[in-house]
Amino acid sequence: NELPNCINRELIDNAAVDFVLNLNTKNNRKKLTRVLFSVARTRLDLLPFYSRFAAILYPVLPDVCVELCQMLKQDFKYHVRKK
Repeated sequence: NELPNCINRELIDNAAVDFVLNLNTKNNRKKLTRVLFSVARTRLDLLPFYSRFAAILYPVLPDVCVELCQMLKQDFKYHVRKK
């Protein structure tokens, strides 16, 4: 809910730590993956911070990053075939 407001490294680092310590459930991890995947086109400035967030989580929660990568690859392949 507060990820779009994390607009610097310190905020995104704190959000990642908070997620791991307080919100780490299977259901929340699935929701997080969907949120990281569906960035609004008007908020592309968030992509580096979301990437940092995923990189911080990877050593602790690799399933989030693996699922996110699969979703991104599928979307990329869809757009390549579509064109």
